[in-house]
Amino acid sequence: AGVVVGGASEVSLSGLRVEAPAGSGVAARGTSKLTMQACVVSAPAAAGVEGADAAELALASVEITACGTNGVEVQDRSRFTGVELAVHGNRRGHGVCVATTGEVVLRRCRITDNGRNGVA
Repeated sequence: AGVVVGGASEVSLSGLRVEAPAGSGVAARGTSKLTMQACVVSAPAAAGVEGADAAELALASVEITACGTNGVEVQDRSRFTGVELAVHGNRRGHGVCVATTGEVVLRRCRITDNGRNGVA
């Protein structure tokens, strides 16, 4: 993965440009809350942002493009918020995969040109 955050109660990433050629762009593992703002993520072999074990995932003004699987993968999370999120060009996956997520809030998002559904 380009950035792996784990074991922290709250992590905030701002202004990051992540290019991860072999794994997920950003992976939150064992983190209660991951917040990303004004970031650009590309991960041609895997998910752009993977919220494994995160109770809350919040993305604002984040662009996720050219991922190998899902742009954002937030399965089994309690809350996901995307504001001004741009997800496009993910070849084989959904733009945003939110299966079994307790609460999903999307505002002013552009989710286009993905291999499967825009939001699933």
